[in-house]
Amino acid sequence: MSILTQILIIIMVLALFYTVIINNRDVVKHIVEQLPDFSKIFPKHLPPPLSEYVKVIVFVPDAHAEAVRQAVGAVGGGDIGNYAMCSFSTQGIARYLPKDGARPSVGTIGKLELVEEEKIEVTVARAHLSHVIEAIQRAHPYEEAEIYLYALEPLPGLAKISNPHPNH
Repeated sequence: MSILTQILIIIMVLALFYTVIINNRDVVKHIVEQLPDFSKIFPKHLPPPLSEYVKVIVFVPDAHAEAVRQAVGAVGGGDIGNYAMCSFSTQGIARYLPKDGARPSVGTIGKLELVEEEKIEVTVARAHLSHVIEAIQRAHPYEEAEIYLYALEPLPGLAKISNPHPNH
């Protein structure tokens, strides 16, 4: 069967289908009304919208904590309403073992290291996020800066995060 014959058959089937539907509009309409609402059975799975703010958490040796906070604040990190450079810190002890190939700024390869560090938490508008990450990486002394991001959702009924720091 030639390709031309196949195309002709397809056109004839579509024309027949169209004619049946046109001549039986009421029947087709009745059949469609009997079908379930497929949008409820198969809901559209869209990704959730991105939050306007993120929480950036970074761990940094005590001696470099202020430099990291200043770098973050200089590019808009920690701007909340009429306040700038907002952050929250906690003290702790970091433990790590530099492996072969590492270039530790503190410690020795093959020896478990304990370092007094600050955990710095900053609320960042998503629009400033890439600049904040770059600022942290420039100011941070470690070869591998430990950075975590968490999306922040506004309280129901509020357009913006009014108080992302529970301690303020």
